[in-house]
Amino acid sequence: MINSTNGALCLLVFSSHQKRRVRLIENLLTGKKTVATLYWAMRYQLLDLLGVGRYFNINQLEVNPLVQNGLIMRTDNDQVQLTAAGKQAKEELIQEINGSDLSFALHTFQKIDLTNFKQRFQLLVQVLSERVHHVRQYYPINVDGTNKAFIKKYYRQIDRDQAGALLKDELNQFLSSLEFDRASLFAQELVGFNTNGLTMQQIAANLNQSLFKTALNDLINYAKLVSFMSQRDHSIVAPLLNGLSKHSVSTSAEETFTEYQQLRDLKQVEKRRKLRESTVLEHLLEVAIYTPLVGFPYRDFVSYDLENKIIRHLSGISVDDWDYQQLSDFLSNHLSFFQFRLLEIKRTKQDVK
Repeated sequence: MINSTNGALCLLVFSSHQKRRVRLIENLLTGKKTVATLYWAMRYQLLDLLGVGRYFNINQLEVNPLVQNGLIMRTDNDQVQLTAAGKQAKEELIQEINGSDLSFALHTFQKIDLTNFKQRFQLLVQVLSERVHHVRQYYPINVDGTNKAFIKKYYRQIDRDQAGALLKDELNQFLSSLEFDRASLFAQELVGFNTNGLTMQQIAANLNQSLFKTALNDLINYAKLVSFMSQRDHSIVAPLLNGLSKHSVSTSAEETFTEYQQLRDLKQVEKRRKLRESTVLEHLLEVAIYTPLVGFPYRDFVSYDLENKIIRHLSGISVDDWDYQQLSDFLSNHLSFFQFRLLEIKRTKQDVK
């Protein structure tokens, strides 16, 4: 059994059948959205974990303890792979945490800024709880200054005499929709009148479960809260989502792709967008990574003939091991790295569709 959150996360992000780069996955978990990070996250089928390390306050993976325990083996170029024992431990972990709920939470995490939503929600609960009991002097929980300002403004806009009762009613309905352990976790973390709230470590001990399972259930709870409140009319919590929507493709990349679809000319796009060629190409790769196979114009950049030559040249080699530097001189002279990466993206989407 893996006791640490970091160790359990290592099991989730590494694979028994695919060598994976430690540093690249760390970049993924901390939300570093480079094309290289996004591409390999797509290859690893981990795109939904982009930035999730921030939620768990993890920015480095502690691989060595799992190597020493025989769960992970190092390969080459800072790559690692799960051993047979590691694969079994991963399967047990996924069974323990309910994979479908985890997938739902991670998908929601990519659509909504759950970190800031949680801060706003918990501060609102504290403020309204203290008001209901006519307490004016208290220490607000430590949240980001922007979220504190948001709640101040929101608090002035609502009917404060009715807000406490409305919030209580919504929370009771939400809590009744959760399993007992998750409802207990959710309630124990809240701060309010005569209630300081417990840490994840304290709650995990109270529920007799691993810290990682508790932390994941916390993430799942807030994903479920977003879904629950979004479906209610006149919810007092739903407005806390304002401004917290996230988009997989950056606004700039979307604008570049839109211009390309209209102009079908890279030089004209560079001129219209006032961007360097390298930036335009990075934007197109980002869009390709997140766009379904049929939604991106691959044939505008790589002909059938050229693609077939590349595929024949690399026949029998996993896309993970494709290397632009190892193409023959003839092929590399007719294929840019941008085109090569597009082909890798296309082949990946064909393999997993």
